[in-house]
Amino acid sequence: MQTKEQCFDSMLTLTADLFFSIENDLFKPYYESGPNEVKSVLDVGCGNGTYLSRLSDQFPMWRCTGIEMDDRIFRYAQLKAADHLTFIHTPYENYQSAEPFDCVIIRLAAAHLQDRTHFMHWLRHQLHPHSIVILIDVEESLQLSLKQSENLPLFSELYQTMRKPLRASRLLSLKDSLLLESEFAGFNPLKAVSYSINADSTKTRKQMYDYMQAVTGAYYGSPLPPKRQAELNEWYNNEAASFEVGLFGLVLGLKA
Repeated sequence: MQTKEQCFDSMLTLTADLFFSIENDLFKPYYESGPNEVKSVLDVGCGNGTYLSRLSDQFPMWRCTGIEMDDRIFRYAQLKAADHLTFIHTPYENYQSAEPFDCVIIRLAAAHLQDRTHFMHWLRHQLHPHSIVILIDVEESLQLSLKQSENLPLFSELYQTMRKPLRASRLLSLKDSLLLESEFAGFNPLKAVSYSINADSTKTRKQMYDYMQAVTGAYYGSPLPPKRQAELNEWYNNEAASFEVGLFGLVLGLKA
């Protein structure tokens, strides 16, 4: 049986499994072009370190640094430390690099920030004029459709319950809020893109099943409540039942 903490670790790893190749295709042009090719990366709210570790494997000459304030999940990141890959247990407010980073990634962390105005001000001090910022988070307009799910009513309700406290505005989506806040803070939007995955292959279906189990376990603990486990099992065994997970990505640069 897994603890809630272990389920959360699994959830973060599965999110990287599901989306890493898509996001690599979307953002790799920004890593490999521009006045200064990326050589250093900061991952703010790096979680269990899986995503940054995969970037480090792909770009072994990068200097990669991940910061995470939650000690319960940071210990999983710390196990992945290697040459050119460092993890630091600290809230962002207490971190200041001696040198600016070429790229800063905020993946599935922006919605959890208590004061994004303060964060944007702090972020500017981690950059040089040609740095890029990549913000990745949940595409709320797509996830709201989960309310209509006929095959996953219990999971849909749970997902909405977990996301609701993260909504900072009833009028604007997180994506639109971040665009406005970043422009006000002196950033220039270079790219805005939405993307998603479906349970359209045996491998992806199993990954999404494991992801939904991990999300449920992170909330309830393990073993899952019988009704919820039965719902997920029925979905997995029904090849006609689908499920879509959507994210958005914003690429920002500093205004001249």
